[in-house]
Amino acid sequence: MTGMQLFVLGCMGLVIIGLMGFGGWLILGNNALPADLAPAGPTQAPVQASAPLPSETPPPTRTPILPTFTLAPTTYESMIPEGWNQFTYKNVEIWVPAEFVKDSSGDKLIDLVTSKTAGKGFKTTIYLDKDEGVTTDLDSYVRDGLGHFTAEVTFLEKKDFQIGNYEVRRIKSQVIILGVSVGVMDYLIKDGSTVWDLACMSYYDELHDWQPVFDQVAQTFRIK
Repeated sequence: MTGMQLFVLGCMGLVIIGLMGFGGWLILGNNALPADLAPAGPTQAPVQASAPLPSETPPPTRTPILPTFTLAPTTYESMIPEGWNQFTYKNVEIWVPAEFVKDSSGDKLIDLVTSKTAGKGFKTTIYLDKDEGVTTDLDSYVRDGLGHFTAEVTFLEKKDFQIGNYEVRRIKSQVIILGVSVGVMDYLIKDGSTVWDLACMSYYDELHDWQPVFDQVAQTFRIK
């Protein structure tokens, strides 16, 4: 063979070997095709990231505005109803409704009666008296006094009562005076060794109506 023929045969052998190598590379899949030769896969639309849900903002907490109250101090004068009159004994005073006048026949420190009569001619009465030199406590004093009640006197009730800073007991009883049933409210007020007795009496059937008035009179008791 001539040199030209040998050159042609050599080139053909190189081509065959190259084709065989290329086929084996495809079959064995040892290497990936270049990016520009790789088959295009199905096109997938890009997934858009979902926006975060807005967080719920709690409503603002409202602080309740409470009304403010200013308590006016209770004064002695504020407890006296309009139109009431003052009666005194030395440095002691009480205030009573205008219908009460002095009882000229009375023998108490302050002795008052209404200007009109009630059942069976009885007049509603308010008087003030005192017992000095008391050495016992007020409850013992009350028990001793109850022990001297007669058959004409029926004890009904004993209660604590408030008059300023004094220690007070309110005694309710029923008394038969000359055949008339009388309701009595005794306010026993202890001031040191003195017990003041503010006694308020009405026809017994009217005592329920008079009791709030008697309580109010008692609260006006004051030692100046």
